[in-house]
Amino acid sequence: GVEERLTTGDRDQALGSVSPDGRTLIYSQVSATESTDLWILPLTGQREPRQLLTTPFADQDPAISPDGKWVAYGSNISGKGFEIYLTPVSGGGRQFAVSHGGGYRPLWSRDSRELFYVVRDGDLAAAEITVRGDTLEVGRIQRLFGGVQSVDGPQGYVYDVTHDGSKFIVAESVDRRGGAPPGITLVENWPGVLSTVP
Repeated sequence: GVEERLTTGDRDQALGSVSPDGRTLIYSQVSATESTDLWILPLTGQREPRQLLTTPFADQDPAISPDGKWVAYGSNISGKGFEIYLTPVSGGGRQFAVSHGGGYRPLWSRDSRELFYVVRDGDLAAAEITVRGDTLEVGRIQRLFGGVQSVDGPQGYVYDVTHDGSKFIVAESVDRRGGAPPGITLVENWPGVLSTVP
């Protein structure tokens, strides 16, 4: 396809996610006060962006739920580092806290019932999410495993989850204190390789 610019402006912007139906893009943008706000851009019709969430804090890494109704994101609104919050795609400014003790880079399970995120110490956590009408409840939170790369810096998402939620792929940092730098391995037909993994 042909490359097409979707947004304009002189402020830094970072891609968040696209809705499951492909009709909505959510992204973060640095504001005039140097905070970071969440924006929604319809990918059909007029394509006029609107602010989803405006706070004096850094709101980033937005991820739209598979049912298209909620946005998970990281924010430093607590004053204790970044935590994970949820807000409805419809707007209204309501925020629901998910994590306690640090949270970065949220990803949804395909059924919108779990939210995965990286805890400050590098563990991957899963929070149970129950939607009740226009509100939600955060249930049990459990740490799944450790070893996820530090989330400081520009490397973006360092993990993903399979469609059925049973497996994760995690980028692992390599210790370069000794020996030659690691090589790069190209795996062709990787979906075929994954289909052979038990």
